[in-house]
Amino acid sequence: MKIDRTAIGIEAEKLKSPFGFKGNYADGLWQTIVGLESGGERSLGIAVQSVLWSDASVFAEYGQDRGNELMHRLTSYALEKLKGTDFDDPLKANEWLFNKCYDKVAEITGRKDIRKTFVLNSLVPVDMAFWLLWAKSKGISKYDEMTAGFDRYLPLKHERIAAIPLITYGVSQDEIKTLLDGGSFFLKVKIGKEPLWDKERVLEIWNLAKDYSTAYSKSGKPVIYLDANGMYKDRGQLEGLLDFLESKDILRHVGVSKNHLMN
Repeated sequence: MKIDRTAIGIEAEKLKSPFGFKGNYADGLWQTIVGLESGGERSLGIAVQSVLWSDASVFAEYGQDRGNELMHRLTSYALEKLKGTDFDDPLKANEWLFNKCYDKVAEITGRKDIRKTFVLNSLVPVDMAFWLLWAKSKGISKYDEMTAGFDRYLPLKHERIAAIPLITYGVSQDEIKTLLDGGSFFLKVKIGKEPLWDKERVLEIWNLAKDYSTAYSKSGKPVIYLDANGMYKDRGQLEGLLDFLESKDILRHVGVSKNHLMN
């Protein structure tokens, strides 16, 4: 599938309120739109740029606006490299682009430690557009057909799913209570701001949640999922948090992901 033409556009979106996580705050996002064309067929891919999520060190060094510009530049570079190429496998195309783009961002920034997620985030709209264009070229119109060759990676079809509201740094007690009143029982709480602040924040949220009941947990109480996004620097910080939660009888109601809590 030869890529004949490409296009890219962005729309900057101001958030309703600052989105706090990874020890920082973002108050706006860029929506990226990518177009691809091959043999007269066209497709669109869309994605949200999230510099703070993909690499907090880039956000800290460049700031929100320059970080978004850097990610947008990388997406544009990927389209430049893709134009004129001929791939018949979306996964191989993405892998090829990833290597090109990682080398490019290292060249631009002078850094060799950029997180892979930064490059992958920049490639999301390109990847989406490529898959949709590839599906058109194969006469495929349904998701199950498009992913038939990868069904071993997608073995389950769930009958029900649960909403997992995201509790960032700035979400108020009233907003959390509204979620609980509405039946939310699994709260994803962003921590990683500062160890003492984290302890107080989890205690504050649990004091709101502890009087609610649910049929969807073993304890009959809501569950708190802690997400520090790699902001805990060592095992001691993590153990200090867990000891505090145990002392407050909160730990048994917490789902902890070690991969997110520690580097």
